[in-house]
Amino acid sequence: MKKNEILSPLNTFLQRIAYLQGTLLHLEVALKSYSKNYNNKATINGHILGYRLIIGDLTGPSDNGWKITFPTDATHSVKLDELDNEISGFIERETNYSLSQALESFSTFLKDILADYLEQNVKDAIKYKVILENDSSKNIDWKSKIREFNPWANNDKLFKLLRKISTDFKNTELNNNSSINLKDWLKSYSFFRHKVTHSIGSFSTTDSDYETLNDNNIKYLKRFFHFKEKNGKLFFEINRQESYRIFELLSEYAYLIFKELSIELNQDWMIFDNTTKTD
Repeated sequence: MKKNEILSPLNTFLQRIAYLQGTLLHLEVALKSYSKNYNNKATINGHILGYRLIIGDLTGPSDNGWKITFPTDATHSVKLDELDNEISGFIERETNYSLSQALESFSTFLKDILADYLEQNVKDAIKYKVILENDSSKNIDWKSKIREFNPWANNDKLFKLLRKISTDFKNTELNNNSSINLKDWLKSYSFFRHKVTHSIGSFSTTDSDYETLNDNNIKYLKRFFHFKEKNGKLFFEINRQESYRIFELLSEYAYLIFKELSIELNQDWMIFDNTTKTD
């Protein structure tokens, strides 16, 4: 086997996932310890925290160059008997944001590993029209080329390219040890990320993007991305423990992509301890 030339994007992605999971664990441990230690501390009318948003007028007067600020009516406070719920809500919110960041990192990984693959296999780059044949003699910025090839926010075109490059991937994406259709699962994950990013994690079954989900997407949404109804709306509420399987499966998806592309290049994909060949 040749030295693996497409390993770097996978390592970068897995390091990012480890960071996101590790900081969530640290956050949960620290905040729950804080909650236990606060029980014996004094409160003001039962409150342990109070905050008022203070801003300035960008076009208003100043005090000899110093900004003049004023309090707004926007406030936030926490009572001692609400502390545990406050902490749980905060951890869930950060979990949602971390899962959203993980999917963004996965998108970057996909672009970067395809760029590295095509640099090693220029014939495929020409075959699948990522570059023109007369471009092959030039000094090519492969990351720019792959982003020009897929200029949109979603990665549908990149996955179509990946499935053309590796017919094995096209099969294993649907038939694997997890018994999960990764293509459908990723669409559910993308729906979750969109709602967390743009709707504070809330949605309705009458939303136009929800109505594009198929039965399998909805099944995975319910299974992996826990949500509850509040005041007629649905809200994602994923705790840190539930997020572990999502991080894990996304990492396994990335490793599958790396493995299948490495096989196409005849390069070593067994890069970790305990990785073995299948029959």
